[in-house]
Amino acid sequence: LPNFVQNFTEPSTGPGFTYADTCSNQATNFQASPLCDPIKDTYTWNFGDGSAPMTGMPGQNQQVQHTYRMPGTYSVSLRLQNKCKDTTITQRITIIATPDPIKLRNIPDTCVPVLVLDAGVEAEQYLWLRDGRPLARTKTITLQPNGGSGTYQVFAANGIEGQCFSTGRA
Repeated sequence: LPNFVQNFTEPSTGPGFTYADTCSNQATNFQASPLCDPIKDTYTWNFGDGSAPMTGMPGQNQQVQHTYRMPGTYSVSLRLQNKCKDTTITQRITIIATPDPIKLRNIPDTCVPVLVLDAGVEAEQYLWLRDGRPLARTKTITLQPNGGSGTYQVFAANGIEGQCFSTGRA
């Protein structure tokens, strides 16, 4: 075959970036693909949230972390520069809200007719465990007298897979 034929079944290794871990108030990881190895690129990241752009020396900042304080959709741009090329790539990413910290009160040792435990935070999903076993998927649970002893843990989560979560224990 002529030497200009390329194999298009191989994944592209050209310039671009990937990201992972998209919860607010937690580090989001970014990974850049170089323009053309072995030339050292200069990477300039703009995270789209008003923070200062991040630039390093050639060959630095190919892998970076950034923490978004607020949930939302952000336009992240990466400028790759070397002695041959100058390219900017932009992607929109969505940051999911991490529920506020959960502060459950301790279960009193006294006999009470009914005790309601409330996760106390807003979230898309809830999971209560008693002694490590699933108990309920609601924001609150009601404990009846003499039937509710044990260790309780609640998870409040957002995201399709529940990847952004807070937990509390009583």
